[in-house]
Amino acid sequence: MKSKLTLFILMSLLLSSCATYTISEAREIISYQGNKNLPSTKYSEILEEEERKEMEKREAEEEKEKIERENSVNEYPSYYSDISLPFYYNPVKNRTVPQVLDQFTAILVPLGDQELEEDVLLSIKNSIEDTDSLIMALTGSYSNRSRFSTLLGEDAVTIEGGTIVFRNSSIKEMTDNRITLSVSEDKDITILSMDQKPLLPDGGETEEVISLVESLEDRDIEGIVEYVSQEGSDIKIFFLSSYAPSSTDWTDWTEYEYRTDHSFMIGDILSDLKWQDAFDATRFSSETESGVTRRNGEVEERLDYIWSKGLIVSSSYTIPLEKTEFSAVVAKFIIL
Repeated sequence: MKSKLTLFILMSLLLSSCATYTISEAREIISYQGNKNLPSTKYSEILEEEERKEMEKREAEEEKEKIERENSVNEYPSYYSDISLPFYYNPVKNRTVPQVLDQFTAILVPLGDQELEEDVLLSIKNSIEDTDSLIMALTGSYSNRSRFSTLLGEDAVTIEGGTIVFRNSSIKEMTDNRITLSVSEDKDITILSMDQKPLLPDGGETEEVISLVESLEDRDIEGIVEYVSQEGSDIKIFFLSSYAPSSTDWTDWTEYEYRTDHSFMIGDILSDLKWQDAFDATRFSSETESGVTRRNGEVEERLDYIWSKGLIVSSSYTIPLEKTEFSAVVAKFIIL
């Protein structure tokens, strides 16, 4: 009996000495100081130095990539089918916008759809370089516009109806068919452009030509009205290369024998919508200043227009473009 009691006591002591603990209980019982107050080693210093150098390297690479992005030029694609509208060509960096702007010059340069040689483009550039224009619209083929824009070396946005070249301005908004430029700290201008691919016959019966133009106007007039009526800034410019002459050019008093007294819908409706034809607003008369922009044999017509809203036109004139049958239209505006 005594031996059994002794054995029971020994077993109880043994079992109590093998008690288990949870991790949380062990942490409460056992004091652990971790890495506190441990002296730094040479190895840890080496790791810290390597991490610092790696971080500096990454920051330098990121800064380099940022500078490259800022300085890169979004070059024109070779083919129009590869372009995404609006397309922003941006060779100019560190652009500044004046605090105040009370007047500026705009110009429409028709380049046509026939491929122009590089020397012709250079001659055109020389023809217009003295205009000191703030805003320039280019119409014609994509090839002619993109190559001429590159030759100018100014920022430009290509939209459905042409290419808008600008200086001393910043883009506030751009869509596939218009852009809005901030030309000063408190003035914005919405730019519209349309190229109707003017067709200029070298002869033929006047009535046949008028009939063709009228059929095209009937087809397109609703879209034109919708386009020029879209929202934008209070100041607007509409560059138009059209197949339709101006009613103010076709009168009984004209010097051109093939013309007769006739009204053309596009110009008349734009006037009804309170748009102003810059050239027509400032010339003395259509008989003394024809403003011809296109020539084909004996047929000469004013088919390129600068229309405006919210501006005062101070003057307007045309400039023959060297080595071509085209003339550019220049308009000088005063901002109210």
